[in-house]
Amino acid sequence: MCLPVICCAGAAVCCTGRMCCSCLCAPCARMGITPKNFSKIGYICFQLFWVICAISLLFLARHLVSILPSFMQCPEQSGDGTACLGPSAIVRMSFVLAIFHTVVMCVILARNTAASVFHDGCWGTKFLIVFLGFCVSLYIPNSFFQGYMDFSRYVSMVFLILQAMLMLIVAYKINYGLLSNYEKEAPANGLGCSGVIIVLLTLLITAGNVTWAIFQYIWNKHCASSVTIITITVIACVAFYVLVLFRTREDASLLTSSIVVAYVLYLQWSALASNPNDECNQFLDSNANTTLQIVAGLCFTFVSLAVISSSTKDANGNNNNIASKINQPLMEESPEAAPEDHVDDEIQVQKKDGRTLTQDDLHAFPISQATILFQALLILSAVYYSMMLTNWGNPTVFDGTYSFFEANSQSYWVKLVAMWATMGIYAFSLIAPILFPDREF
Repeated sequence: MCLPVICCAGAAVCCTGRMCCSCLCAPCARMGITPKNFSKIGYICFQLFWVICAISLLFLARHLVSILPSFMQCPEQSGDGTACLGPSAIVRMSFVLAIFHTVVMCVILARNTAASVFHDGCWGTKFLIVFLGFCVSLYIPNSFFQGYMDFSRYVSMVFLILQAMLMLIVAYKINYGLLSNYEKEAPANGLGCSGVIIVLLTLLITAGNVTWAIFQYIWNKHCASSVTIITITVIACVAFYVLVLFRTREDASLLTSSIVVAYVLYLQWSALASNPNDECNQFLDSNANTTLQIVAGLCFTFVSLAVISSSTKDANGNNNNIASKINQPLMEESPEAAPEDHVDDEIQVQKKDGRTLTQDDLHAFPISQATILFQALLILSAVYYSMMLTNWGNPTVFDGTYSFFEANSQSYWVKLVAMWATMGIYAFSLIAPILFPDREF
């Protein structure tokens, strides 16, 4: 009796995995993304799915305790009731995802056919692994995750600085892609479709940036230190808009400055909302602020990961734009640009009927250094979710504030440092060609 049930369950998992792959591959192919990058996009969507599940538990915990029967509530080991739900669910999911991506990275280090098939496929099994992992994590005492949160704080500092670089790549890459399309269209009169998109995006994002900066002044007008920080940031942001007008870089424009400034203002808002001084922070116990920070943080993180995961080296070796240069270690080789001596590395499977399945048929591709580094990036992002989605250990959900740590200004300064690093990196990318005219940037 058990064997047929197990077989049916296994078949259902496999079918679910195939369905997910089909739903993902079709739109990716239409957008011109290289098949080698389909699995990377898949891992981003995979993380997003589980993060949304954890966020649901964050906001629904108080309702679940009255709906769920006692045998479905948190086990005694984690404190009964909803002790393993709410903010704790975020931390547990972050831990499980970090372990999952660590296991995947260890598997693909073998760089053989089995590792490639596992990395690029088996999605139904992967969903099942994370689900079971989360269920097991419910039996881990909350005291363990207190230590994990301490570990996450330091790892998240690294990821925030790294994300500053990723957002710089996103800004340059979006601008480069739109300009390339504009040049291909070569409209005789007018801007063309891509030209209109560039102008509209620049105007909309800039208008949003101005509005956001004004509101940050209004929210923090009674705190001298916050006003000083905002003023310095605004001056730097205006300088970014002015610098691109001097055309120090061919791949920089008002659009790149708009995107970078939007991310800078997000970090500033998030930092000021983390200030432990209640006289300077009116959002200290604000549920709406926690929710908006989660949404904005997720948008920036997943957009940056999606852009990085879809990047491919130019087939002709024309990677002269700064986004491609910075992103080189994480970019896969284009099929047309792959060295001839790598042809033997292509995955092929001989079936019993004599047919040979290629890597395109199997949707499994050789493991490259970029593939391994991308998994390392996903490990860091998984750990970072425990900080971002809990307001660095002090989330306010409905009218209650949960504290994993004693009140401190660590997250406040971490976000400010990340903001200043973002501004410094972008400013250097704009002025470096002037300071070092003999070097190529």
